[in-house]
Amino acid sequence: MNRHTPGPWDCHGPYMTKGYKVSALTAAGRQTLKVFVDHCEGRNTEADARLIASAPDLLAALAQISYLTGGHDTANDLVALARIAGIARSALAKAEGVQS
Repeated sequence: MNRHTPGPWDCHGPYMTKGYKVSALTAAGRQTLKVFVDHCEGRNTEADARLIASAPDLLAALAQISYLTGGHDTANDLVALARIAGIARSALAKAEGVQS
């Protein structure tokens, strides 16, 4: 699997064109990723940009859930299910632009 640009990724805008920018910065402030989501009539440009920006968080959430389940049936493990639900809610909140 190829490595992706590490998160966090952020969503900025709208700009004069009504588009949004998704970017990632290093600790030193150097930009390492820039994706521009153009505004198109009938599209949810901001929601699309938020979803792109949340990709590293969604990937990390899936990795954590995969680790927690470890290939085992967790249906009766309430602690594991609660952790999985919390991880999923947090990742979804970022993707949907909801403050958690």
